[in-house]
Amino acid sequence: MWNDGIRVVIPMWRSDTFGNELVKGVKENFEKKGGLVMEGVEYHPHTGEFSSSLHRINFIMWNQYLKKLSNILENTTHQFDAQKVGIYLVSFDEVTSILIQSNEHPILQKVKWYGSDASAQNLQIIRNHDAAYFAEMINFSNPLFQVNLNNSKAETLGAEIQKKLHGSSSLTYPILAYDTYWVTALSLERIIDNRTIDIDVESLKKIINGTAADYEGISGKIILNDAGDRINANYDIWSVVKSQKDFDNYIWKQDIARIYTQSRK
Repeated sequence: MWNDGIRVVIPMWRSDTFGNELVKGVKENFEKKGGLVMEGVEYHPHTGEFSSSLHRINFIMWNQYLKKLSNILENTTHQFDAQKVGIYLVSFDEVTSILIQSNEHPILQKVKWYGSDASAQNLQIIRNHDAAYFAEMINFSNPLFQVNLNNSKAETLGAEIQKKLHGSSSLTYPILAYDTYWVTALSLERIIDNRTIDIDVESLKKIINGTAADYEGISGKIILNDAGDRINANYDIWSVVKSQKDFDNYIWKQDIARIYTQSRK
């Protein structure tokens, strides 16, 4: 957002651990650079399928939140240039309903929107014309952990997923889940083989970190810090564009010029 010239961020996020922590992290890091993060719109996600359904009652619910977002944006653009204002949306599958209903609020089309890895490559967005149309208009940009798909193991895993699920929006998380499974299994094997180890939280951390360091994953070398986070991670930026092959459809496209490296200490 900062590299795009954004200096004021208005967040809209689901009020749970995922959403709250992401917005908290963005606020801390963005304001360290001298930017401003407004109070924004916090919503409580409904359980089950209803929150992401295309039912009329569901749109009425999202319309209430989007009216509030529109009012905040209108007040903000009275103080700041609209080109320097961005909306940061943190949501799960309800993102499609939110984007569809945002078409009813013209002011929301005047600024760039940014999402999270939960909405990157979401197939429901590009399968719904209204959602995709709005996503392209606002240059909806979403980060996604970068994995190398050009290896035989990734191709084999991708083929199996294609066979079982008849397609997948992204191989990123299946690959990470695959590596997570093996690090867990190999860590358990080390514990079983060495019964003299007195297992507590700290010793378990050491075993997992050691196993991860020795394991050559599909997602690449796995080096973890003390908090268990991966060190030196690259993130691709994905956005929705019109398909060059079929102008009636939309696709997710990786922005080659925007790849960010995160170094965690």
